[in-house]
Formats: sequence, C-alpha cells, structure tokens
Amino acid sequence: MTPNILLISLDTLRFDCLAAIGERRFLGPQADLVASPHLDRLAAGGALFSQAVSAAPFTTPSHASLFTGLWLSQHGAHHQYKTPIAADARTLAERCFAAGYRTAQSAGRADGEGVMFANAATGLGRGCETSMFAGRVDRATKKWLQKARGKPWFLFFHTFAAHWPYGTTGKACERLFADAWDSGDWSAVRELYVRNARGADAMVGELVDHLADLGELDRTIVVALSDHGEGLHRLAPLHGPIHGGREEVIRVPLVLHAPWAAPAGTRVDAQVRTVDILPTLFELAGLPPREEALPLAGWSLAPLIRGEAASEARPAFFTGHLNDDAFGEPLLSGVRTGRWKFIHDDCTDEKLKAFEDRLAKNPGAALKADLRGRLLREMHAANEPVKLFDLEADPLESHNVAAEHPDVVAELSTLVKANLRSGSGAAIEGNEDAALEEQLRALGYLT
Repeated sequence: MTPNILLISLDTLRFDCLAAIGERRFLGPQADLVASPHLDRLAAGGALFSQAVSAAPFTTPSHASLFTGLWLSQHGAHHQYKTPIAADARTLAERCFAAGYRTAQSAGRADGEGVMFANAATGLGRGCETSMFAGRVDRATKKWLQKARGKPWFLFFHTFAAHWPYGTTGKACERLFADAWDSGDWSAVRELYVRNARGADAMVGELVDHLADLGELDRTIVVALSDHGEGLHRLAPLHGPIHGGREEVIRVPLVLHAPWAAPAGTRVDAQVRTVDILPTLFELAGLPPREEALPLAGWSLAPLIRGEAASEARPAFFTGHLNDDAFGEPLLSGVRTGRWKFIHDDCTDEKLKAFEDRLAKNPGAALKADLRGRLLREMHAANEPVKLFDLEADPLESHNVAAEHPDVVAELSTLVKANLRSGSGAAIEGNEDAALEEQLRALGYLT
C-alpha cells in the first residue's frame, strides 16, 4: 500500500492551544478556555509531539522550510513574497508528484484569497497539479478528495482561521490590542484568540471525518501543525522576527496519525523540528530516497514514533527577516537545543530607520505595523542583542542568563553562524505583485 498524505497547516495556532499537550503556564487564566477535541482525538489515535519548533516565525519562510526540509538559509525564501524558494530545493509536492501521486493544495483564507500560496513568486505551490483557495473545507476540496481515490494523493490544506483578526474585524482587534498595550492587561486579547482558535480545530475534524466517510483515513498519513504561534503579550504581541524566538511564537503543535506506523497514544517529548516532517513522511510512506542537490536539514521522526530514545536534542534553528531587509543578515537568528535557547536580535540603526521610513510613508497603516515599530524601537533602545534562556529552569523565558554562561553563548553562537552560512545562494528577488501585496497588507504583514 502506498499511503496518501494529508498535511494540515493551521496558521498562527499556538502550541498551548492543543489541549492534549497539557501546557497551561503561558496563557494564564485563559488556558481554561482551550478546547481542541478534534486535534486531541487525532493525537489520541497517533503521535503527539509536545516540543516541536518551527524554522521561522512567519508564514512563507516557515512553510518553505516545512515543504523542503531545509533551513531558511538553504532554501532562500526570506520574504513573504519577494524571494522564492531556491530552484534546486525540491518541495514536498514536487517529490510526491514525481513518485506518482496526485497533488493539490487547498490553501489561503476566505473570499478566495490564496495569498502567498497562490503566487508563483514564493514557490510554495510548486508541484501542485490543482490549487483551491477558500480557507475552509469547501466543496471543491471535498470533491477533489473524492476524485483522487484509486491513486495515492497528496493534499496540503491550510487555513488562516486562527490568524488575526481572530474572527472579528480588524478595527475591533486593533482596539483590543491598543487597550492591552496601554493597560498591560492582555486577558481580553488572549480570550478572543483562544475562543477563535477553536474554529481551526473544527476544520481538522471536518477533514478527518470526510476522509473516514470516504474510507481513506486508515490509508492516509495525516500531519497537523501550525507554522508559528502568537505572542499575545507586550514583548511579542503578534508573531514575526521582532522577539519572534519566544516559545509562544516559535513552538508549534504537531500531531501525526498513521495507524500502521504510529501506535495510538504515542507521545514524544523530545525536541523535534518542522524540517523533520518531509523526511518523516517519505519514510512512513515507503518512498525511496533520492539524491539531493541540497542535503536535507531534517531527520525522520520515525525512530521516535517507534519509541526509540533520542540520543540528544537536534538543534532547532530559527531565523526571521524584516520585510524591509535587503535579505542580508536577518533581524532574528537563534537556536533551541532542548535545555538552552540562544537568540541574537540584530536591530541596527539602519534597520530601525528603514522600518520607520516605511511607517512614515503610510500613516494609515494598521495598528499591527505600528506595534511592530514600537517593539523595534524598544528592542534597539534595550541594546540587548544576545539572549540565553535556560528552558529547564525558566520555561517562561523571564531571565536572560547570557552573562552567567559565556561558554554556552559562545558554543551556540558558533552553531547559529554556521547555519546562516549554509545557504545555497540560489534565491533571487522576485518581481513585486500588487494583488499579492494588497492581500498581505490585509493580513497585517506589510505596512
């Protein structure tokens, strides 16, 4: 049997909004509102990963790493739409198509906006024979699944259901954030976010139930995760490269369901990375490895699913560029090793000025852009580019212990610099697309 592959991306869903993980410390009282019955059911029938780390704190670079099994420095897709995935980096859909799969993506958000997945400038849609853009489990997606039966298929399903403005209007959400910023009380923002996140969970249930009705579930590898989380506090109100290395942003929920490979009730508490998903899918699907133009950064998680102990935590790198960057040194770079997290925030005078100049040219920019400007100014004023957190002793990242552990800082800094030098250099700046730019502005990614 060659299994189907369903990859579900729930954009902006925090790891602690998967109730099965059991994490309550980050959300405070709003943790009582977390409900994810469909994801919990999927996890109960397969494998739950409690310590999964994304490669980037915003959408396009994160998905590019997910699709290619490569770090951002290798695939080159730094920007939301100006730097496409490198030509010699093969996406998951391209690999599946070459292996004889039917391939499709059902990606984007309501009103037919496919955003970055619909546009050739990113390369995220490479390898997909069919593209549908609704942001929900619509008739076209169900119809494609029905017609695809009889041949192995790969479907990437993505939704912005948990994304800003969290099921309300942009103006209403902006007011909540402004009040939270001024008062220091983020409970209303968190409550809105957590209640709205249930909609993303409901889509998982709808998809899985449809597969069961078609008789396809037991021969399908289902992976559900998010590309990044959301901060929901003053240091990281949203997501993105500004303070985007925090746990609430860079840690993601991850569930894998494959009855023949992942025993029900499997829980993996070892650190894993989203770059590990591509090689995992290929091993579980029994697809042969191929010679790589770019060696994969990820490793298969199949041994962990089988219960084999991890010898050590594989380093999880994360990187983030401002949309105003010239795609040289990133604003954010870091690594999580299990116990330690090292972060380098490179806010220079030039980067701050470029961001402020862009804000000045667009005085009507959404509050999201203004908040990021304030955060960037505060980051620059703090003059604390190097951060080290001991996640075992301080999971909430309250104390920067870089000064107490210079040896750890030196070791992890060397690791990060080596990762940043591993790029292929193949990505080139693409042409700007006015329609895509407008869609991204509506999501708050551009000022």
